[in-house]
Amino acid sequence: MDNKDVKPQSGKWAVLTIIGTLLALGGVTGLISAISYAVRPADEPIYVAEEYSDYPDVEYAPTYKEEVNEPYEAGSRNWILDIVLASLALIVGVAAVTMGVLGAKRTRSPLEPYIFHTVNYVLLAGLCIVMIYPMLNQLALALNEGLDALRGGIRIWPRAFTLENFRVIFAGDTIIPAFWMSVYRTVITVVLNIIITFMLAYALSRREFVLRKIITIVFVLTMYFDPGLIPNFLLIQSLGLLNTFHVYWVPNLIGAFNLIIMRTYIKGVPESLVESARLDGAGEFRICWQVIAPLCKPVIATIALFVAVGAWNTWFDNFIFNLGRQELAVLQFELMRLLSAAMGAGQAGMQPGGAAFGVAQTTPLTIRAAVTIVAAVPILVVYPFLQKYFVSGVQLGGVKE
Repeated sequence: MDNKDVKPQSGKWAVLTIIGTLLALGGVTGLISAISYAVRPADEPIYVAEEYSDYPDVEYAPTYKEEVNEPYEAGSRNWILDIVLASLALIVGVAAVTMGVLGAKRTRSPLEPYIFHTVNYVLLAGLCIVMIYPMLNQLALALNEGLDALRGGIRIWPRAFTLENFRVIFAGDTIIPAFWMSVYRTVITVVLNIIITFMLAYALSRREFVLRKIITIVFVLTMYFDPGLIPNFLLIQSLGLLNTFHVYWVPNLIGAFNLIIMRTYIKGVPESLVESARLDGAGEFRICWQVIAPLCKPVIATIALFVAVGAWNTWFDNFIFNLGRQELAVLQFELMRLLSAAMGAGQAGMQPGGAAFGVAQTTPLTIRAAVTIVAAVPILVVYPFLQKYFVSGVQLGGVKE
């Protein structure tokens, strides 16, 4: 290739330099702010003031405030995380500026590969911290005493360890049956959704199917036009699905988005494989499941994960369509009810206790954290087994014949 065929690309290096400069300046500012906050003098304790009146039954009676000698530690700023994120921004910014300057000068430094890999590792490490920290923080709150958690300052390690929050969640006799109902619902929904979506996607990927464009347009329109809650309720009622288990999986048999993804992936399968199978006497059903399906494991696993997460996390259909049957309650619905009860008790100034909330070691804050952990753990357990297929599935359409 001649040098005259190489077009100048100084613009992208200038953009990279500007972005790196902004990141570096933001990192320096964040470091200064976080370090100055970390070395600040300790805050004075704040005392909670109680209001009382000599005439509680009389409207507009004068009230008095009395300081209670119980220091309340306000939630402090997370300066450790601020320093980590600011440092990452500074490192990535400096590396981006260096690469931008070297690229603009058309000089290749021997340090450039090391800078590139360093930026990648630092950026990925920063993303991991940003993703993992909220979950660790919620776990620490869930394992901490409620009254102590109100003081704030809990990061990734509980200050006053307790399992009372989880005991409160599993104390009732509805959580375990609801858990198995959610598992049953998720498995049925995933299996039927994958079977029907895959067969329809295979049919729409065949060029000899004359109605493929019309059917595809009909499914695409469902992504843009939602009839609303009341028409959906009337439809479910007319089909006789109210207060039945079938309302969990029948409306979720096919998703337009998943159908388009699977059809696109099947189109990438070499046509010669289908023609060879037809020459050997295979029918369409056999080609679909014995030739195409084994080659579509990545996209099947990807869509199965999407459908499983959606089926596991949803509770609104339980609230709308199956509220009258407790045996059909799913885990997310029961956790939502428990969290609503805890939040209502906290807003009303009631201290959780008794049969509903256990001892005074729980508060709405810690109950909410425990609910988050309980709801997320099953998906976190399943994901590693689908990860290798998921990584391949997200590269849909990357290779064409």
